[in-house]
Amino acid sequence: DDVSGQGGVLHILAEAALWSGRPDEALQRVAAYARFDGSEYPTSYLVDVVAGWAAVDAEVPIPPRIAFMEPSGMLIGAAHERVGIERLVAGDLDAAATAFDEAAGAYVGYHRRGALRARWAAAETRRRSGLTDEARVALESVEVDAAAQGFAPLLGRVRRSLRLLGVRRSMSGAASV
Repeated sequence: DDVSGQGGVLHILAEAALWSGRPDEALQRVAAYARFDGSEYPTSYLVDVVAGWAAVDAEVPIPPRIAFMEPSGMLIGAAHERVGIERLVAGDLDAAATAFDEAAGAYVGYHRRGALRARWAAAETRRRSGLTDEARVALESVEVDAAAQGFAPLLGRVRRSLRLLGVRRSMSGAASV
């Protein structure tokens, strides 16, 4: 019933909606979090990331940031990731890839899913930039790690990125990675 617990629940519901392929619902949950006024809580950086990816998936403008304090720990990764999302949407692919690389590095040791997601985002951004060889190597590495960690929703995105590069796998090969 406390304020921190309520914010945590709103964040998890938003993230669950995003990774379940329901970005519009995720954005509704983010809006509920914003109305809840959780900006003083660390979770707000993670909610900003969910808001960014949900907006990208829904092809709508990214909601304003909720977080306002100085990030620390894994939240540094979330702050970099949100910058990467904003740069990606703005079409500044070099800056987006750099921000995603910074996010991945900042997440290490704190947030495995965040690090994997940021690594995918950096590779996907490089794919969009035409750096196909670099993107393929990075995506194949993320694919192996996401499969090993059981992060199926991200694995789907990674494999879509690989397909867009022309990488094809048999069903048995895809299942074994």
